[in-house]
Amino acid sequence: GGHILSRCPELAALEPLAALEQLQASGWQEIILLDLERVGSGRGVDRELVGKIRAKFPRISMILGGGITGMEELLALKKLGVSGTLMATALHQGKRIMEQVRLLR
Repeated sequence: GGHILSRCPELAALEPLAALEQLQASGWQEIILLDLERVGSGRGVDRELVGKIRAKFPRISMILGGGITGMEELLALKKLGVSGTLMATALHQGKRIMEQVRLLR
């Protein structure tokens, strides 16, 4: 699922994996995948989608955001090959993970 938010109507009309195929063919090497439905939810990321993306596009560097729950999930995302994450809610809610995040480097 999901859909693409873009000013480019052709890109916005595509499913996420099809859009990534187009971007990769155009020479893109990095993406930010932000799941707006999960932002602030604490539901966790869509690991199934992340796994599909990593399997199909292993050379694209991916930064991921939306729903990240904490350290355990960060470690799982690192194992999946995610290059970085965008986190806000987990930090704003006082979760003490900053010290642990620094250890991931």
